[in-house]
Amino acid sequence: SYVGATPIADLSENSTEAQWCNTNYIPLKHAVLAERTWSFAEEVAEVSSPTQAVGAGFLYAIPDNAVRVYRCYSQLDPAIQANWQRRGKDVVTDYDGTVYMVLTAGDSLEANFPPMFAQALAGRLAMEMAMPIARSAQLLNAMLQLYEQKLSAAAAADGSEARSERHDSTELVSARYGGYQL
Repeated sequence: SYVGATPIADLSENSTEAQWCNTNYIPLKHAVLAERTWSFAEEVAEVSSPTQAVGAGFLYAIPDNAVRVYRCYSQLDPAIQANWQRRGKDVVTDYDGTVYMVLTAGDSLEANFPPMFAQALAGRLAMEMAMPIARSAQLLNAMLQLYEQKLSAAAAADGSEARSERHDSTELVSARYGGYQL
């Protein structure tokens, strides 16, 4: 345990630490998922009709499993984004038709978590536990630093996966001329 408390084998244990984790795990998991776009938790939701018209726009219900919507488009081409903004549990856009929302799913299964994301989540839990369980501001600051380090490492690992590899044009020129830069 990062906070020096009794290790938890099961969240249903009858200990203060387990009860705290059982109560706070889902909201903290959602908070870490909402920190950035994670490739393992990304989904595209197709919302076929607006719930209502609002002024010059249309409201579309955000799927219940979304912790964050970070792109919205109105055609099958994600490069063509719709004009949109989030309003509570809805997205409002000027488009009346099928809308596609790229979102971070909060119901992502722990079995799908990359190891570095799991470590970042553990760091967040430890940071949040420092005061209520260990009652230590010093430990809170140490766990904040640990969380930020683990989150940064997880973000870097996630950013290097599940993406097209991009090449700088100078690499191609260099390859053509046997490694010599022009």
